[in-house]
Amino acid sequence: MSDGPEFLSCDWGTSSFRIRWIKADQVIREFQDGTGCRTLFDEALASQKSRRALFESFLRGTLDRWEGTGSKIPLVISGMASSTIGWQEVPYARTPLRLDASNLRFELLYWNKPPWIGETYLISGLASDDEILRGEETEAIGLLSGLQITGDRILILPGTHSKHLLIQDSAVTKITTYMTGELFDVLARHSILRATIDLGSLNNPDSANLAAFDSGAQAAKEFGLASSLFKTRTRSVLKRRPASENAWFLSGLLIGSEINELLGVGKSIPVLIGGARHLRELYVRTLKSFGGDLLQWEEFSNDRLQSAIPRAHELFLKQRSQRYS
Repeated sequence: MSDGPEFLSCDWGTSSFRIRWIKADQVIREFQDGTGCRTLFDEALASQKSRRALFESFLRGTLDRWEGTGSKIPLVISGMASSTIGWQEVPYARTPLRLDASNLRFELLYWNKPPWIGETYLISGLASDDEILRGEETEAIGLLSGLQITGDRILILPGTHSKHLLIQDSAVTKITTYMTGELFDVLARHSILRATIDLGSLNNPDSANLAAFDSGAQAAKEFGLASSLFKTRTRSVLKRRPASENAWFLSGLLIGSEINELLGVGKSIPVLIGGARHLRELYVRTLKSFGGDLLQWEEFSNDRLQSAIPRAHELFLKQRSQRYS
């Protein structure tokens, strides 16, 4: 981040909460826990309490742990807090979304805030004609800010719902969603494959497990996903492959299918890869093994990924300041 305003940056996801106090490009205070939007939404349903009141109470309790200064500090909130399970639903911004944050959609929140908190901005998500997302639009702006990008790019943000964002002319112009992470969870826990899978092995990327992952990715590339899924079971029944390896085989099938589709549509468009380190490594591994026309890729560093949300919030605040100065 460049020299910019003092502000609070809040990333409120489905299953997590994180708030950082940014001053002189440094995080001077930080708090995070598992009180995501889903937790408060479920609590509101169970208790018949106001969802808005529960969000206000949690955020006020968090900020009251910190001692404010004499000046009013703005607060920017992005993620699922602007969704139907969040604090207050905000309609989606529409593609193309400019990477300078100038057309992010937001609403001002009026709430029982500490006296040292200034204006509170609730950032919305992004929609095209047939796709939606919340949170990733802010992450994309932060990841790509300050980079000299010429030509088209595809930004991959792996996760429960993996997002592929087409970047053209310094804007997000297209969204493609792959339910890779959720499909893995459903198949591994609730399908016939569950008897042949050891989910605990996913924490152990040894040579045998990685070889199984590679086999799954290649099967998806050669035979397609639908005709390869049952091989997770036949590997166990016919070849006596251990359940630990089968978990990795299934992961390879799903990520391989996602990357294979990307090879079909992306061709020579360079790829940028975000997401958690363990997921980035698997996506990079698959790209390397598939080769083909899509050989240009780059993964973001952990430092840049960690600072993406505050960086985007800072850009947003600068746009607001310039518009009204």
